[in-house]
Parts: sequence; C-alpha cells; structure tokens
Amino acid sequence: MFESLSDRLQETLGKLAKKGQLTEKDVDDAMKEVR
Repeated sequence: MFESLSDRLQETLGKLAKKGQLTEKDVDDAMKEVR
C-alpha cells in the first residue's frame, strides 16, 4: 500500500519538477493523481 503511494508521489513530483514553474492547475492535477 505505502509502496504504491510512494511510487505515485515520486512520479507526480517528478512531473512537477520538470515543468519549472507551477500553476494552481498543476497543483490541482497533481493532487488528483495522488488521490
């Protein structure tokens, strides 16, 4: 269970890090992916 959550968090944060600039939509989308 925690491994799956950890994998999803790492993937999502990796996507955000590549963008360089965060928008509110980016954060909302990331939160939806983690849920």
